[in-house]
Amino acid sequence: MEVNSLNILSAGAGTVVYPPGGHFGPRTQVNYQLVLLHTGKMGVSINQKHHYEVPQGNLCLLQPGNLEEFHFAKDEETWHSWIDIHIKNMPPEMENRLKFLPFYMPISDAMNQITELMLQIQHTGQTGINNTKCTLGAAVLELFIEETLNQSNVDRLYHPVVLRVKSMIHKRFHEEMTIAELAEDVSMSPDHLVRLFRKHEGVTPSHYLWERRINRGIDLLQNTGLTVSEIAYQAGFKTSQHFARLIKKHTNRTPTEIRMGYREGRNE
Repeated sequence: MEVNSLNILSAGAGTVVYPPGGHFGPRTQVNYQLVLLHTGKMGVSINQKHHYEVPQGNLCLLQPGNLEEFHFAKDEETWHSWIDIHIKNMPPEMENRLKFLPFYMPISDAMNQITELMLQIQHTGQTGINNTKCTLGAAVLELFIEETLNQSNVDRLYHPVVLRVKSMIHKRFHEEMTIAELAEDVSMSPDHLVRLFRKHEGVTPSHYLWERRINRGIDLLQNTGLTVSEIAYQAGFKTSQHFARLIKKHTNRTPTEIRMGYREGRNE
């Protein structure tokens, strides 16, 4: 049974940061969901019988019908992203195949890039992108199956320095920071850090930092009533004009259009 032959009705992605001591659930899992743990810790209880401690830098596959409860790091924020895949009438042979895969495995470059791509597509707010997201959902599921069967391919796994720099960017994106400061924190020259980051992420640390700021700004536009100036400041921009200019370049929409489009979509 090929993954791309599955009847995927919808797929989507998200990202969230839980404060120290965060907790979620219990909840019954509805769809197949891949959770990528970037920083912090995550304990997952399944059906009150099985408990897993997912290490930082790993992802896990959550499956429909299970009762789940999550506990996060007590002394630091926990950041994770996810891809949710709604499959109609999952064939029994594929369902059984997924049940016997490892619960978690290291995040690969490819898995992270697909997740980031889906998040970016959603942020554009364009209509008619459901088929594209379904295609990416199928790719993620197929990639997870392939990677769990080939975990010895260490070249595809994150370099620990890259993971550490991403963690620092995620926690301090609203502050001023330079490549030199990031490189010093990981005891590496700036040029070496840029080469390493580009190899594993496909972009420079500076590009990744601005992408993080833009995505945070979009999240605040869609989920808060803060002014554009307040959002720009919280997302790490010096001025609201700079924020609006990069948002327009990234999404082809103004901050006001993003905010209004999201509200209209929720009211449909």
